[in-house]
Amino acid sequence: MQSDSWWQLRAGKDMWASGRVLLSDTYSHTASGAFWPNHEWLAEVLYYGAYRLGGLPMVTLLATALIACAWLISWTLTSGPAPRAFGLAAIALVPSSLWWEPRPHAFSLLFMMVAVSLVCSRRYRWLPPLFLVWANCHGGVLLGLVILGAGLSMRPERRCSRLDAASSGGCCRR
Repeated sequence: MQSDSWWQLRAGKDMWASGRVLLSDTYSHTASGAFWPNHEWLAEVLYYGAYRLGGLPMVTLLATALIACAWLISWTLTSGPAPRAFGLAAIALVPSSLWWEPRPHAFSLLFMMVAVSLVCSRRYRWLPPLFLVWANCHGGVLLGLVILGAGLSMRPERRCSRLDAASSGGCCRR
């Protein structure tokens, strides 16, 4: 847990109790009442809901599920021999583990891979609802626009070809 994880859980609790999104700072002394662009409000509410269900273990389980699902989608998008793909994934897992914590960016890890999967399978109609949820969970939604732009800028015949995991870090399947 990071030091502001407790603050996010409290914000989630207050929104849960009031039934409204907090858009003004109610926690700090120096900025009390100031406008707060709470772009992570949905993640805060979801983490607080997990906390209500099972305390910190449930919050950790939610973050773990988000991260594990992201890696599972990443794995399904890779190609090439399984031992080689596993080796590359294992190398990427080590540095990425520094970011495995119950924080709103865990939603971006999952939604980023969902966006890649949707673009690769040309299921564009699911992107607006994904981006809507993502935008209210974490500011990383801008990565989704980058993913969409990159996918659309590829030549149509290459847009969703499976690339070798070693050369691309994993890509699309039909």
